[in-house]
Amino acid sequence: MDKAKDQHSLKLLRVAEDFCQGHMVTTITHLYRNKSREYFDQVLNKEDGLMLPYKKDYGGDPSCPINGRLKGLFFAATLVQGGIPEASPFGNTRLTLPVEELIGPDTNLYFADFFCMPIMSINNNHYIVLVVTKQGSPSDLFCNTILPQININNNLFLTRRAGPIGPSFTIPFKTGFDHDRRPHKLWIEVMYTEAIDMANMLIKYGEAIITTCRTFGEGSSKKETGVRKHTNCTICSYNPCVRCICCKRVLSGRDFD
Repeated sequence: MDKAKDQHSLKLLRVAEDFCQGHMVTTITHLYRNKSREYFDQVLNKEDGLMLPYKKDYGGDPSCPINGRLKGLFFAATLVQGGIPEASPFGNTRLTLPVEELIGPDTNLYFADFFCMPIMSINNNHYIVLVVTKQGSPSDLFCNTILPQININNNLFLTRRAGPIGPSFTIPFKTGFDHDRRPHKLWIEVMYTEAIDMANMLIKYGEAIITTCRTFGEGSSKKETGVRKHTNCTICSYNPCVRCICCKRVLSGRDFD
């Protein structure tokens, strides 16, 4: 185990938990993935309908131990005004799947990253990245050595709750403003480390799982480099030199050394 990186992930997990502590939660039923229409056409026409995992880029926290090392497929969970967002910066076509298709009794959940990427100067967007693996898979064994594993039934990020007609899932719902009175949004992202049979999903759920949406920004992801976090953020950094001015107003005042 790389102890330095493991300690980094554990400290960042504590920061993320403090940030989500006491938030309202909202129920989600689906996870969604935005890419270009060309991407999905290639999956269906040239990849036998299989959406194959590929290596994570170097976006987010530069010390995240899965950067450039772990293969997966990114899905989002966050809702906007109670529904899936109408626009995306990652592509004009969206695949939407029930949460249970990716998270079940044979999967493990890991915390990977907590970072910010302000889209505009007045916005303050924070992202939490979770990794879902199949138990006992090579990806699961890898994540188990470098990432903190979290209990799907008892955590602050993505929680499965038992119900009379089956499980439901909740995520934290962040609204309002930060300490500088900037609008704040929290995004929960899930990196799924297995291939997905998109052709079979279309047979199972119908063509309604593929929809078109508006794009903004560049309208696509930066494939290899990604977008790095703001390392001087007083919210998603555990570095006391960065946090010392504002930490008492943002978190609970823990010592992260």
